[in-house]
Amino acid sequence: MTTLTHLECASCGQRHEAATRQGRCGCGGALLARYDLELARASWSREWVRNAPSNLWRYAPVLPVRRAESIVTLGEGMTPLLRLPRLGRELGFARLWLKQEGVNPSGGWKARRMACAVSMALELGFERLAIHSSGNAGAALAIYAASAGLKAIVGLHPAAPDAARWECEFYGADVVGRESNPAESTEPSGVSHVRDVDPWQEPYGVEGAKTLGYELAEQLHWRLPDAILCPCGSGVALAALFKAFSELEALGWTAQARPRLIGVRVAGSAEAGLLRPHLETDSVEGCARELVLAAVRQSGGELIEVPFEGLIEAGLRMAALEGILPSPEGAACLLALRPALESGTLHPEETVVVVNPAAGWRRMDLYARRVRPRPSEQAARQGGLITPR
Repeated sequence: MTTLTHLECASCGQRHEAATRQGRCGCGGALLARYDLELARASWSREWVRNAPSNLWRYAPVLPVRRAESIVTLGEGMTPLLRLPRLGRELGFARLWLKQEGVNPSGGWKARRMACAVSMALELGFERLAIHSSGNAGAALAIYAASAGLKAIVGLHPAAPDAARWECEFYGADVVGRESNPAESTEPSGVSHVRDVDPWQEPYGVEGAKTLGYELAEQLHWRLPDAILCPCGSGVALAALFKAFSELEALGWTAQARPRLIGVRVAGSAEAGLLRPHLETDSVEGCARELVLAAVRQSGGELIEVPFEGLIEAGLRMAALEGILPSPEGAACLLALRPALESGTLHPEETVVVVNPAAGWRRMDLYARRVRPRPSEQAARQGGLITPR
């Protein structure tokens, strides 16, 4: 099934056995899965993929799971790639596309990460999985852990919406405060028996995330777009996309230059914490940060910062023009399009893909405040109470 050969430290380059329960290298560096791509090239083909299951496991030879019975799937992946003609014309782009990750089983692209991370945790014998989250990742872990018959522990950020807590609890996860360390429980041997699936704490979530790049290539008939905009968050998506395009090139499945990867982050503001507590690239730690920045630089891309103000309006504009309500993070990418065009980072005739990482309904609370303000806000806009006679 897989052509996985070993794990490699992104920092010191040390080689590790693929079957290890180790999450990170001894030097603290992030571990990356490596494959025998020559074997994959000789035994696998784009024609084979055409008839494969319609989920991310269609790329099984370059995914780490060794045993078919370890695969945990709810139909994630193969999300729509949608043309945005009206929004494209309004913003000045001839070929603007949206990768709609909001239709994944968990309502977002974290389903890709968790499908692969949970499958490998099951294969390696873990019974409990833990994560720190501001909402989407915790919900995705709860869903996939439930599907695998494993226990999820979610350290939820205090700014997370109530719906995220309810969702985690519906799927049987233990929800604890973010200040807790949900992965610190250990066996008598001193080895943790809880799999930490936070970004960069284990090597396999990145493998699930990279399938987004394989899908984009396949959906565009193995011709890569000129540029891709996606939220930077923890940086996993950017590094995963770069890894995907590097592997596709080694397989001989794509010939043209790799897409420019443009990471979008939201500038600090009073409301930004409600959106995503870890949007800044400073949240990408140590060698992982260098890995992410290298992906951006080597692809010829850049990081763009957008203000929170106008972000919700950008999402609502796409909803009105195209019938798609993006997540606020996806709306941030839309907000980055015009300045990227004006600066020359993007060009009108290029094929540009915006990644919408989650369904807009996951943060309906933020959108609702702009459409229908809370009573106290409405009163403030009207100038307060009328004084009595």
